[in-house]
Amino acid sequence: MSLTESLRTIQIFSFVSFVILMYFTFIMPRELLLGIGCLGLLTLLYALPIFPKANSLRTIRGLKIFIIAIVWAGFAGILPSLYLDYTITHLAIIQTLQYAIFVLAIILPFEIRDIKYDASQLGTIPQRIGIKKTKVLGLALLALIILAEFFKSKLEIANLITLLIICLLAALFIVGSKKEQHKYYASFWVESLPIIWFGLAWVTTFLF
Repeated sequence: MSLTESLRTIQIFSFVSFVILMYFTFIMPRELLLGIGCLGLLTLLYALPIFPKANSLRTIRGLKIFIIAIVWAGFAGILPSLYLDYTITHLAIIQTLQYAIFVLAIILPFEIRDIKYDASQLGTIPQRIGIKKTKVLGLALLALIILAEFFKSKLEIANLITLLIICLLAALFIVGSKKEQHKYYASFWVESLPIIWFGLAWVTTFLF
């Protein structure tokens, strides 16, 4: 395929995507669009160099992983609640906190891996407290996720079992992470944990 044909294909795909976007924009609730807009703006500020000194939000000392966690958790927890209930429920708040903490925890293996590449001014967690304490922090975050499950109005065995398994897997990855990792350790196995979580949730729902 020539370059011209490739560009034409990209243009057609972009146009179709834009049409689909416009369609869903008109049928989505206003609250949902507002949530998407806020999270989308945060994503842009994270990536685009618009600040004079910091360039983007990701370059501000110690801020990077918290922005990632907020955006992930917002899309996974807050937006579904706005779509289904037009409001943010008690369950959605707890689940969003769990998702945010989980993302913070599984980012740590990436932070440990990149400690030799990240500039010192980024102030990543391993740079600040060291690798060993970073792993302890990751385990504490996972324990906090499990504890939060008991604050839901209704404790479901299937959800609890799923959460225990996924936190155990995450704990193993956090403990086993190091500066010299296999290229697929974090970039494939750790990143696959949300997919594994989805699969476990689907299985345990049918078993329990």
